[in-house]
Amino acid sequence: MLQYHLVANRVYNISLVNTSHYILKKHQHGTPMEGGDILKDKLKALIDKSGETVYRVSKETGISQTAIHEWMEGTYTPKLENLRLLADHFKVPLSYFID
Repeated sequence: MLQYHLVANRVYNISLVNTSHYILKKHQHGTPMEGGDILKDKLKALIDKSGETVYRVSKETGISQTAIHEWMEGTYTPKLENLRLLADHFKVPLSYFID
């Protein structure tokens, strides 16, 4: 199932992978979606504000450093499960990443 959501004047293309996983997809032709830009900026801001390193966030969340770096670069966007881990780690609501 494919859904489009308008959040903060940006369109997110969200596809339902199964009942508990959504993936923010890239536009065709391999370019990052605008929603990915918002997400990467918010993730960078959280890491900067916390004073933590990507290594520490990785160790405490169980998410690989490579994945976190790719999200911060906008190469890929995380699955909902990983957004939940990040939200819990930084003590922000899950909606922080998509609003």
